[in-house]
Amino acid sequence: MTAARFQDQDDVTDTLHVMNTQMLPCLQPMTHSSSQEDMSAMEVVREKWCAFLGQEINARKIEKLQDFMSKLFDPPSKHVPLLYRLFRCRIYGTYTDSM
Repeated sequence: MTAARFQDQDDVTDTLHVMNTQMLPCLQPMTHSSSQEDMSAMEVVREKWCAFLGQEINARKIEKLQDFMSKLFDPPSKHVPLLYRLFRCRIYGTYTDSM
């Protein structure tokens, strides 16, 4: 949904704010997960956003996309926020403090 909004809107500030504040905190800890489901989900998100690089979009949008993608591919911290644990609980029906 946010990727579609990014594609359709000229001003993508709000769309990328949602990704930066709600999705990235959940995606980054997934790189430490041993779950194939987590790794697959993360790759799907990355592939969707990388697809925009091959499209013709304005320079301002490209600049914001590159900033966002640098965060998407940054090595994550070891800290696993509560938001991620709750996200896994909602998706997979499990909650652990040991992530």
